[in-house]
Amino acid sequence: MNQLKLDLHLHTWYSTDAIDPPSLILKMAARKGLYAIAITDHNTVQGVKRARECKSNVVVIPGIEVDAKEGHIIGLGISTEIKPWRTAAETVELIKDAGGFVVVPHPFDYMRRGVGTIARRLGADAIEVLNSKTNTPFSNTLAKRLAKNIKSAVTAGSDAHLAEDVGNAYVLIQEKGEPSVDRILSIIASKKHDKVKVAGKITSLRSRVRKIALQRMKRKGPY
Repeated sequence: MNQLKLDLHLHTWYSTDAIDPPSLILKMAARKGLYAIAITDHNTVQGVKRARECKSNVVVIPGIEVDAKEGHIIGLGISTEIKPWRTAAETVELIKDAGGFVVVPHPFDYMRRGVGTIARRLGADAIEVLNSKTNTPFSNTLAKRLAKNIKSAVTAGSDAHLAEDVGNAYVLIQEKGEPSVDRILSIIASKKHDKVKVAGKITSLRSRVRKIALQRMKRKGPY
């Protein structure tokens, strides 16, 4: 039985607020021993498409982080772009219609557009209970409580906007062999605590400051 590490929430430079290309993200993921990463750029799947053109042993889980009216919603397992600025409920429905696995990321980090308590009634497939980029670490605790109360599956992700932060938070799954994307998502959906665990750390202040500086340079043009 293998223990596999999965970072299920991160961004490439196809997100306007992220810095590094898919190729560098994949290199860092391999260096940190990740079996798979979910590329969840904001309102676009261009990063997923480019990552799939790269040579890497790291499995790429297609995904997207959609701006709904009430906050962010993630769709995993889809390469379809979901139109932003619908209600959260409509966004969840659109992701499911596309065959996606719905995750509510950082629900109680209101500074980063968490959807808050409405996560309880959205019918998502999983709640993100460990997010490395949270501005309020207690929000992870609240997310864990919510997931437990509504008996939801759980995920974790670095929410990396820099390659160096990839793998700061991750899901650990127990599985024989090398599972496909569909199999990975089905294991998470199973809610079996002996097969699915979350682990990781909060992103450092140094990395956060560096990301802000690089983001400003990106806005001004090539750096």
